[in-house]
Amino acid sequence: ISNSIMIFLLFLISFSFGNAASINKTETDLSTCVKEFYTAVYSENYNCTSQYNFASNNETVAQKSLISGKSCALEILGKACTQSQFTEIFSKFENFVKSLTTEPKDKNCIDSYYKYNALKCMESLNSLGEKSKLILQMQPKINDSRVLKLIDQCEGFKTCMSSNCYYFKTEVSIVSFCETVKMSNSEFKACEWKIERESPDLSEYECLEGDDFYDPAILNKYRFYTKMKDCTKEIMMDICGEKAVVGFEKYAELSADFLIKKNAKGYVGVFKFAKSCFLEVAKPECSSSQYNLLSTKYDDFLKMITEEPKSVTSCESFYFKYNSMKCIPIMMDITHKVVPLAQKHLKVNDSRLVALVDSCDLVKACMSPLCFFNDIEKSMITEACNAIELRNTKFSECISEIQKESPDLSEYKCLKGVDFNSKEPTIQIDKFSKNKACTKQIMEDFCGKEAVENFDEYAEITAEKV
Repeated sequence: ISNSIMIFLLFLISFSFGNAASINKTETDLSTCVKEFYTAVYSENYNCTSQYNFASNNETVAQKSLISGKSCALEILGKACTQSQFTEIFSKFENFVKSLTTEPKDKNCIDSYYKYNALKCMESLNSLGEKSKLILQMQPKINDSRVLKLIDQCEGFKTCMSSNCYYFKTEVSIVSFCETVKMSNSEFKACEWKIERESPDLSEYECLEGDDFYDPAILNKYRFYTKMKDCTKEIMMDICGEKAVVGFEKYAELSADFLIKKNAKGYVGVFKFAKSCFLEVAKPECSSSQYNLLSTKYDDFLKMITEEPKSVTSCESFYFKYNSMKCIPIMMDITHKVVPLAQKHLKVNDSRLVALVDSCDLVKACMSPLCFFNDIEKSMITEACNAIELRNTKFSECISEIQKESPDLSEYKCLKGVDFNSKEPTIQIDKFSKNKACTKQIMEDFCGKEAVENFDEYAEITAEKV
């Protein structure tokens, strides 16, 4: 994965501070000043900050640091604050320290303490983004001190955001981002960077099936961390050794997830760049009034379909309605392709099956965001795609082959006189449930052991979809 993906999640993160939005009217609002103070602390632009832990999540540590490091803190605040703000802080420094480090006993979420600490969290996040971008593009070695500091800061940020007074809409994304930072300190990532730098010849790997491992297209990279991940694992193990694939499943899943999110990031740019093309396509599809509105309010429309509401109280927003619609054509395309293939005998990796599996990967990724589809709809699509993926196995190829050839199976007493190729639903279900041992034996005899790999799993799926 490119280094930009390593920090990509940061650009998806948005803050809103639930109940900590207001400040006591009797106090001077020092928000801008506090924000700039923590920016300076995290950026380490002042030499004196290395001696003090001003941004500690431990209130006692932070308080002692601010008091013992008063001259350093005031030096920063003198540059960060307006004259009136600095005068207020200078004359009441102990009160200022208290507002940063002492949580009210009633935990009311209204006191300035909550707003100032939320600002501290936000500046920690901004700092993580800047440092990650600079450090990870250099492809640091394992246990590089800068990466270890990033990991510690990420953990500190998660602790910082743990207060119930902050509403953090993308908490899961932050956890994922921190996992990605940790991944940068792994043999897995070191191997990725090695392959990226050296670009070894991979033509000998049959598992690539002719695909270009170095193709930068999002879908291509995505496939190498999902359905073709075993091939990726083999390549990494051969080039970097077994240590490179420790935790492979976890890292592959993270990598695939970030690729999908990176693809979404480019969504806005594509619509802006291709405005004329979009309007050309839209014109015959829209009524004249719709088209006029779209062409004159294009930027508003773009904002509507690309900016997710910051506070999701329901799924009624046009953002969700319009974005879920983009998944429908993929589903329809799958349907149109499946119908003519339903009764055909297909070999494993038939190009038509591979195309269907790829389309399924796309539609599952498309429908995954919150509010696009309900759980029942997602379950139905997932089951349909599982059935398509099952068709692309030696198991299904063998069943199809037996149906096509109709061999004499009378010697198999375990069939108890039942026609193996019967289309009767109850017989089909029994064949893959009650009498699956007999079915397995027939398939192995007719098609070989490869056909009965993962037999129990495939038999269960087959019985359920009859």
